[in-house]
Amino acid sequence: NVQDANDNPPLINLLSVNSELVEVSENAPPGYVIALVRVSDRDSGANGRVQCKLLGNVPFRLQEYESFSTILVDGRLDREQRDQYNLTIQARDNGIPSLQATKSFTVKITDENDNHPHFSKPYYQVIVQENNTPGAYLLSVSARDPDLGLNGSVSYQIVPSQVRDMPVFTYVSINPNSGDIYALRSFNHEQTKAFEFKVLAKDGGNPSLQSNATVRVIVLDVNDNTPGHGWCPWAA
Repeated sequence: NVQDANDNPPLINLLSVNSELVEVSENAPPGYVIALVRVSDRDSGANGRVQCKLLGNVPFRLQEYESFSTILVDGRLDREQRDQYNLTIQARDNGIPSLQATKSFTVKITDENDNHPHFSKPYYQVIVQENNTPGAYLLSVSARDPDLGLNGSVSYQIVPSQVRDMPVFTYVSINPNSGDIYALRSFNHEQTKAFEFKVLAKDGGNPSLQSNATVRVIVLDVNDNTPGHGWCPWAA
């Protein structure tokens, strides 16, 4: 009668991980399965009974079943905070002394369009003298989106509105890529002392996310009007 010796460590097989790398969306909910694990031990009895666990403080957990285990999402994932995790599975048998094995793989968090463009400030103001040259540069607005690729690509446009019953597009224009804003006409302080409009920033995701900021243009007076002829009390 040959007694079994605990001379075989557990063997860990990852069944659903290609080249020890798995990609998971940052929108994956808790309970989402990212990998299947099968653990075996060629010893018999207690020497061949194995417990598994996931090492480290990570937003994933290991769920054991009779013949296999799963690794699931167990917390909120945010690629902008952390885009990769290195997970290690530890398997330990019940022999005395116990034998153990570990297996590591990488989880890459993929991007989703979950961030709106964010302007550097919600309100912009520029002061310009009247009689400016049409086409003159006024100011730039800037918005940032931390998502990747098209999800983080920002373009700008002016929100339709009116200035003195005229479309705002007849007063100003914006470069959709840079956010630079230009005057389209020569402003007249006597007609328009100030005006406001909104700029929209939208990303290239599908569906697109957007935000807006307010721009105020103040038109300064210059001495461009000659005095009118009238009665002067000291005139002879």
